Amino acid sequence: MTINEEMKIPYVSKEVCQYLRDTYTLPMVINLVHPAANADIAMGIMYGINMLIERLEAIQIQQEENDGIH
Repeated sequence: MTINEEMKIPYVSKEVCQYLRDTYTLPMVINLVHPAANADIAMGIMYGINMLIERLEAIQIQQEENDGIH
């Protein structure tokens, strides 16, 4: 990743990551899925939410390492 690409990444706080983990729990995500949706769609939604949160957590950890915090 170039420095220009890295500069475009917004700051991600640990609190935002924790908030998302606490908010998008399995029971909450299951309630988001339309009752008529099939199991594949439900799994896809859960997988996508988890992947997004994992990416934000990775950015947050990388930013802490770059700042000498982690």
